[in-house]
Amino acid sequence: MKTQVIGHCQCCGRVQAVRLTGHSGNQQQCMAHHGYQVRNGYFSGVCQGHRYAPIELDKAIALQVIATVRNDVVRLRQHAADLEAGLAFPEQAFSGRYENSRQIMVAYTDAPSWHQKEALEHAIWFASQRARQGAAFADGHEALVQAVYQQPMQIVPVAGVTMQKVAA
Repeated sequence: MKTQVIGHCQCCGRVQAVRLTGHSGNQQQCMAHHGYQVRNGYFSGVCQGHRYAPIELDKAIALQVIATVRNDVVRLRQHAADLEAGLAFPEQAFSGRYENSRQIMVAYTDAPSWHQKEALEHAIWFASQRARQGAAFADGHEALVQAVYQQPMQIVPVAGVTMQKVAA
């Protein structure tokens, strides 16, 4: 029965196939391409983690991802606070005018006051929500790294359900 080695991606954390790259004598284990969709016969999008070893073997990229996301969380929280304090404003708001059944966006300062208020509330909510999501991702990714780093990868049957451990 055909089997596949699987591991956790350093960028997205998902379990994916692991492949050998390089030439004989200098082969490395990297994640297989994943995170893409096939549209009209073409690949669209890809997780950048396919370039790196799984977390079971290396955690350097995962730690960089976590640090980057945590920095973004700080920036987003500050932006939400600046919006709430009146130190920052959205770039655009609805104008109140329609064209082809769609509302026209204008510079925030050119919008009617009620649309400015709505745009400001939305910008605060959006920045706060992105910060919450980023913090949750970073916390979960950090827990994943702690749980699987230096743990054995698994070998799974390609068409089956049973699993067995393999040394990393």
